[in-house]
Amino acid sequence: MSISVGLNGDQLTEIGDLYNKYNNGMHNISKDDIEEIGESFGIANMSDFDYKEGESNARKLQDLVVYLANNDKNTDNIKKISMSSFEVRLHVGIFREYDLKGDRKGLLDLDDVKKVIVALDLAVWNNSISYRPAEQCILIVLKEKTKQINALEFLDRIWAVKPNRGTGVNRKQVEDLMTLHNDKTIDGHINPVGIMELFKKISIVKKDYEGQLAFGSKRNPHLEMQELLVVTAEYSLEEKVGTVYSTSSVKYVLSDFTKLDDDKDGLLTKGEVKKMTDVFTPNKKENIDSFMKKYDTNEDEHMDILEFIMALFKEKVKLNDYDEKFNNHYMRNNF
Repeated sequence: MSISVGLNGDQLTEIGDLYNKYNNGMHNISKDDIEEIGESFGIANMSDFDYKEGESNARKLQDLVVYLANNDKNTDNIKKISMSSFEVRLHVGIFREYDLKGDRKGLLDLDDVKKVIVALDLAVWNNSISYRPAEQCILIVLKEKTKQINALEFLDRIWAVKPNRGTGVNRKQVEDLMTLHNDKTIDGHINPVGIMELFKKISIVKKDYEGQLAFGSKRNPHLEMQELLVVTAEYSLEEKVGTVYSTSSVKYVLSDFTKLDDDKDGLLTKGEVKKMTDVFTPNKKENIDSFMKKYDTNEDEHMDILEFIMALFKEKVKLNDYDEKFNNHYMRNNF
């Protein structure tokens, strides 16, 4: 099982196919049906899924999509264009916010969707696949539907237009993410207020959006920060000065990092960090004990992805060579 990076396009399609299989006629999707869908993604135990008896199938779909984004699946792949669990929670939350204003039972019509996407900063969104403005791309496809739109169909259109390359990250942005990482709530998760401020800063939502992240997260903060690092790289549009690690480079480092993370907790032991330094700093003569002493900032004898990326910045490591390697993987996995 790989570490979840949210939901990719193939997974969105598979969820839709499975949902349509059970959502036939007047059939009420049962808890057993939900668990069968989870099992198809390699999730053997869904006892913590909040099944709401009496809710419409479309509302249960909203909960299911967020649950799958938050949990590790057998088809997770960082090399695919994905929507992080934070993006899924945000977009489903905005969708549900409007859904709950009337008796819509989890389904919106096109005029409703137009009101939903007002919160998103679509005017500045730009990706490597779509050449039309983002809002136009969303509405053109949804307009062709003769039925009402569920949250999964809405997410699929957001996935198709979301920024996926960006201008990468610089040292200051990683420092800001480390500050956010340290700003945890009582339950140990990243402060959602800080996450929304980040989303406004990198133009996922508009500056005047007053909503907050809907749904909860059960992921540990180290895994949460892996996703936020990628999201920051993907959505950042401003030109940067100094050393910049491209989105491709960030994903390449993270891909290797997660492969070495045996217990999938978002942390590497000293021995695992040594394997990373052998790849990314092969010409450095420094031993691993000295490296850990310098860059294990919270002195827990482990390193998370932000500590490792910051170490690469401070060691003045160039990652340009990894862009082409990752881009080759990227093209094979997405097109």
